[in-house]
Amino acid sequence: MNSSPNRPLLLGILGVIAILGLASDLVAGNNIHVGRDVPLNEQSSMGQIEHGDWDRLLKRFVDIDGNVAYTSWQQSKGDMQTLDRYLAHLSHASPTPTLT
Repeated sequence: MNSSPNRPLLLGILGVIAILGLASDLVAGNNIHVGRDVPLNEQSSMGQIEHGDWDRLLKRFVDIDGNVAYTSWQQSKGDMQTLDRYLAHLSHASPTPTLT
């Protein structure tokens, strides 16, 4: 079977989505906001969001089988700061498509 080079990226994204879904179930009805509130006039389309930092983090901390080295990631202050910057950048993505 041919393994795609983007497989770790996709597995990482699916893992984050699963974790967010589980977290929302645990708080049962409480509002959860991930990222920052960004005014509508400062939001960007998803196509304008740069995912290079996220890709580099996944390549560094996710192996070919999709296993994440969480402890190593958390112990790397620089990589945690990179993740925080990426999530802040991702907060600027518009949740709805915009018409041009």
